[in-house]
Amino acid sequence: MNLKEVDKNSREYQVWRQEQYIKEISAEDPKIKKSIEYYESDGMKLSIQMALPNKEKYPGKRPAVLFFFGGGFHIGTPDIFKQVIEMLANQGFAALSADYRIHIYHDTTPEDSIRDGAACWKYVHENAEKWNIDPDKFVLSGGSAGAVIASLCEPMTGIMPAGLAFFYPGFLNKDMGPERLAGITGTEANGITVTNPGTVHPDLPPTLILHGEKDPIVPLENINQYTEALKENNVWCKYITFPDAGHGFMNYNKDRAYVYICVGELLLFMKKIETE
Repeated sequence: MNLKEVDKNSREYQVWRQEQYIKEISAEDPKIKKSIEYYESDGMKLSIQMALPNKEKYPGKRPAVLFFFGGGFHIGTPDIFKQVIEMLANQGFAALSADYRIHIYHDTTPEDSIRDGAACWKYVHENAEKWNIDPDKFVLSGGSAGAVIASLCEPMTGIMPAGLAFFYPGFLNKDMGPERLAGITGTEANGITVTNPGTVHPDLPPTLILHGEKDPIVPLENINQYTEALKENNVWCKYITFPDAGHGFMNYNKDRAYVYICVGELLLFMKKIETE
């Protein structure tokens, strides 16, 4: 149909518009690329699950997010973000979920896990262009202990991410507590102070934080203090709390309602990173 010549009030045009609308609404997402990559830390090879956008629909270098799973540095699996990284890739964002050593399998400490995370961040940032990822639009993310790892990647490597996205992060309060949480994370890792309001500085990138008001592990006040420090340092921050949520709510097989909300907020955040 020659749109320049057709009468847009004609039935012919209206039918054509309807057919185009149906085609658009019923179109399926193009196939994404899923793969496993490996990085090395302390002589051990560790995996990275990758979901990359369809190149035809999303050409060029794409923004990306690297996830670290939670579990108190003791248990956990990168599979927790399996569906999440696929959802992000279908929307045009490269998404990675990294493995790291945990105590249950490797008899390791939080310092070891954090060191793995830093090694992974350095590896994916240096190799970003190999996967059509824009290294200047690379976001770090994680839940619980994984958020601690994500927050310490820059201090350990000197490589600043384009953004930070934290889900129920295991951050300490201004007094380096409470004691139970500090007993899990420690207060120092590889010579660097574990994340707390006192580690916030003006050069931090835009930050997204989602937390449950009924979290029994990381008190809401800890995260209130952290976000207040971000504001005081003029760091862009979007802070969302869920009145009825506890800890670990971003679990696809536990409560998909929260997962979809979290992914929606993360997609909006990634679009912000993409356009800045």
